[in-house]
Amino acid sequence: MLRGLRLFKADERGGVAVMFGVMVFVMLLAGGGALDFGIAQSRRAALQAASDAAALAAARDPDMTTPERKAAGEAIFNSNFAQHDKATFDLQVNPNDRVNVTATYAHGNYFLALIGEKKIDINVVAEVPIAKKGFAEVVLVLDYSDSMLDQNKYVRMREAAEQLIDTITDDGDNKNVKFGLVPFSAVVHADIPAAYIRSDLTFDGCTMDRRYPYNTEEGAIDDGNASKWGDHSVGNHPCADVMAANLKLLPLSDDLDMVKTTLNSYQPYLWTHIAAGAEFGWQTISPDGVFGGARPYEDKHNVKVVIILTDGMQTAPGWGVGDSRTVGDAEANLSSICTSMKAKGINVYTIGYDLHDSHTHNLLGSCASSGGYFSATDIQNGLVDTFKKIATKIAHAMLRLSK
Repeated sequence: MLRGLRLFKADERGGVAVMFGVMVFVMLLAGGGALDFGIAQSRRAALQAASDAAALAAARDPDMTTPERKAAGEAIFNSNFAQHDKATFDLQVNPNDRVNVTATYAHGNYFLALIGEKKIDINVVAEVPIAKKGFAEVVLVLDYSDSMLDQNKYVRMREAAEQLIDTITDDGDNKNVKFGLVPFSAVVHADIPAAYIRSDLTFDGCTMDRRYPYNTEEGAIDDGNASKWGDHSVGNHPCADVMAANLKLLPLSDDLDMVKTTLNSYQPYLWTHIAAGAEFGWQTISPDGVFGGARPYEDKHNVKVVIILTDGMQTAPGWGVGDSRTVGDAEANLSSICTSMKAKGINVYTIGYDLHDSHTHNLLGSCASSGGYFSATDIQNGLVDTFKKIATKIAHAMLRLSK
């Protein structure tokens, strides 16, 4: 057909015929040119998609070497662009931890070649930041009141917590996760710096909450004895018995073996002071807390999580307004602490384990972040399922932070 058009073009007989021939040629050239451009655009889209996929493959693993990134990227590019043998592909890793891909392909024209446009050069670029492993700080605030002895609930709690640790850390491969443990009963046993212990009491290692409003505030506050710890009824809750049950707070640590060993040593003892547990959970995860070691709230690659678990009602009193000290004050303090933690960006999960009190259900539900309250009614398997769901949420949050 093209040879015929050329001959027709060369034939000078008849002006109308010549004019008609030129018009036909122009029309065919326009249609053919559009076809060439359409095919070229399709090739461009395919080239861009293959380059994007190559950049993503090269950037997805934070531990890959540069040669490994280049090999992975080129393999994906070749498998996604059918004309890869006629294309050029280049992948570079920039000092700012970004993968850059440039690819070119010369698309050969069919109709536009008649007027000397033999090819259309296609150039695309793709840039993807190298994934970073997200960080996480997870504090387990766990009820070790004596009701957890029923049907060995504390053993199931421990086993479910260990599975949570393994899930979040990829069985220990991810070293960017720290865990803290706050076992609470009527009191909390912790190594508190001397500067934050009441001078008017003999501190034996165990404490209830601070005086109001300090028991709802963040950080270690050196503002007189009311702002410090050490207050508890020794006669009802001997700290020696709490120590014998190994119920000692563990600050944030990335030593997973130590965390699990400590978790396995805990034994239940006495009443339930959920508010004191939450207070020390906040102290453990706060960058301004009494124990130190927590990352700043502003760290965009870190997720902070507090998990509060109880199987019963608040039974220990807490300090309230005007030196009031009641269970109701403690419940109000818990709500205030949870609200403040969530305002700081801490993800709060709460679990009612074998819990049958509707008031406490509501208290835990309002304490939790959105979608963060779980009622584990199945004593045998409820905690395993619940901790698995929470671990998955935390792992996904870390993945989002790494992008």
